[in-house]
Amino acid sequence: MPRVAVVGGGLVGALVFHRLSLSGADVHLLERHRLGMGATGVSGGVVRCFDDDPETAWRNAIGWRFFRQLARQPGSGVRFQPAGFLYFPALDRAPAARHLAGELSRELPVTWLTPDLLRARFGHLLADTSPGAVWEPASGYVAPVAMVQAVVAAGRAAGGQVWEGTEVHAVERDGAQITGVRTTAGVLDADAVVLAAGARTAPLLDALGVEHDLHTRVIQVDLCAVGGVTGHPAFIDDLYDLHGRGDPASGSVYLGHPTGLRDAPCGPQPLDAAQTVRTLRAGAARFAWTSGVRPHGGVRSAECYTAGRTLPARSVPGFPALITAAGLNGAGIRLGPWVADETARVLAGVLTTTRGSVAR
Repeated sequence: MPRVAVVGGGLVGALVFHRLSLSGADVHLLERHRLGMGATGVSGGVVRCFDDDPETAWRNAIGWRFFRQLARQPGSGVRFQPAGFLYFPALDRAPAARHLAGELSRELPVTWLTPDLLRARFGHLLADTSPGAVWEPASGYVAPVAMVQAVVAAGRAAGGQVWEGTEVHAVERDGAQITGVRTTAGVLDADAVVLAAGARTAPLLDALGVEHDLHTRVIQVDLCAVGGVTGHPAFIDDLYDLHGRGDPASGSVYLGHPTGLRDAPCGPQPLDAAQTVRTLRAGAARFAWTSGVRPHGGVRSAECYTAGRTLPARSVPGFPALITAAGLNGAGIRLGPWVADETARVLAGVLTTTRGSVAR
């Protein structure tokens, strides 16, 4: 039976661990701190289907179905919170978004709302309804840490092993052959290694002398008390560069806007007041509730990005049994189930030619 080391205990690493464990592999999940406490711990957990790229949209749908199904299983400890999702395209992409929404609507609860329909449905929230929006009434969000705990528990039940508090310092190799990982607890022998360590993936590749396009970006999302606003959907706005969702528990809305900062250190950071001002200024163009809003917290951290739409879950050039599952550009939650399936497929092809297949 092949042994696979999965580096990183965020949601992507947990889903890969879950998928491979259920496939019969000897899987070891290594996390330097506690499971789900990195970028996953500050994620809004939004689960939706639509994306400006059609291929990504169908991959998102795999995650949408996975999370909803898991939440329906008794005793899973996972709750899928239906909130709806709105996608506002850039002006020049509106025709393509409308067309893709029509294509997706054949199999998924996705529709296009014209500006008039958008005003009729969400006029109490919006200051601008142009150029229309994609609407997903059955989308919403999950609690990412609870999701990590659920899928890791299922992976453990299938025979997988978890090593919390175990930091991976390096990937071990013999020429092009991967032999394991060097950790704070010693060397763990492995036939293949999956790097799902987010921002910490790049240093591990650097140590191997592997060229890559991974980098970190600073993400800040402010929690805005909006008083009287209920039923706020999750949203992505490519016209005004906004993203977020409602938070019914606090009567607030999470509102994010790009910081433009790269190469950030890992882990949570203090909120930047100047970024909060920029975010509210951008938000005022789209949302009617921003007038007099009072920010009262939020999150600021680093996420792993790639240039363009680089495909995750792929073998590192020169090292077939080393798989990267990082650089998801903030899409780790919704793409995680697809990444897990793709990782299993890639590893099956690699290990079939060496010590056996992880997928039976």
